[in-house]
Amino acid sequence: MGCSTNSVTVSSSIPDTNPSVSLVYSWIFPSGWSPSTATTSINSVNVIPNASGEGNISVSVRRSDGTTSKSAIISITRPQFTSPTISNYGTLQGVYAGGYFDRVFCGTTTIEVTGGNGTSYDWQTTGGVSVSSTTSTASISASSDGTIKVYPVSACGSAVGTNNYALVNIFVGSPNTPTFTADGDGNSFVNMCAGNSKYLVANSDRAASFDFQLLNGSASLITQGSNSAVFNTYNTGTFRVQAFANNCNGSGSNTKYINVINCSNGYRVGPNPASNSLSVTYDKETPTDLMPDNIKLLDGKMKEYFSKDVKNKVKNKEMSGNTIEIDVSKAPRGEYYLHITNENHPDKDKRLEKIRVVLQ
Repeated sequence: MGCSTNSVTVSSSIPDTNPSVSLVYSWIFPSGWSPSTATTSINSVNVIPNASGEGNISVSVRRSDGTTSKSAIISITRPQFTSPTISNYGTLQGVYAGGYFDRVFCGTTTIEVTGGNGTSYDWQTTGGVSVSSTTSTASISASSDGTIKVYPVSACGSAVGTNNYALVNIFVGSPNTPTFTADGDGNSFVNMCAGNSKYLVANSDRAASFDFQLLNGSASLITQGSNSAVFNTYNTGTFRVQAFANNCNGSGSNTKYINVINCSNGYRVGPNPASNSLSVTYDKETPTDLMPDNIKLLDGKMKEYFSKDVKNKVKNKEMSGNTIEIDVSKAPRGEYYLHITNENHPDKDKRLEKIRVVLQ
């Protein structure tokens, strides 16, 4: 049965009697119907349904000269509201990292809803989102973040106040600055051995897509998924990889510095980028003949800012520990190069290592 509230006639069959005698019909209707009960001498009665009333219609019939009766029951159900579905999001742009219904507002657009057993719809908004519609189609505008809830409505009533609605979270503006990690490292820089790889991941709640760019040097940067890439190089130095989070309103970006060192030489350089201090740390097991003869810090014009004869000082026991500290706090910010010289290294290509360093 639909949701009509118009008067209807409900009838039952007329049972046979032998001998023929008049009959009495007793009716009971669902709650809210008018009348709720009726007793008649004929087999039909007019009744006005309640729009949301469900239940049983029962009728019993007995002979007017006795108490024996027969009865019948019919169950009355009404269409139940369910959650409608957004069938067309118009130009609303789906974001990458949000929930299923999260959308970015790209400009006034029309969206559509279907289902829910509604003949019309109640569109309700929060925040800076505005809608004006009672049909399945609505024009959406937004000045700031907000939500849309769409409830089905019919002659049976309204689903407002229930969990039967379609939800759209609306974001306005460019993406947030993405978080940018390398193998779980959340710092702005990360060390890597030459020949190895770093798995890079970017995240932003308001991004519909991501891009990765290698800003300097010769390396491999391969996009692996919608928000990830793999960096690989056999070259040493500091590389900058930039991640862009994009949506229809603009982009946000973040930069990862990857400090690539030749681990076979047994030393590490860091932090890179550096602010106050830069260190070159050798493995404790590094033989003396593989220690560098000299370490220098030079700018792009080959102006020297630091120099130390490492091997001689180690041999003369003038240097303890396995770390050379370089004070860069007073050096101008910019790009520098560490020249690590080992004239006796068996690999000629490794007798002079040039490592790019960034001071910021």
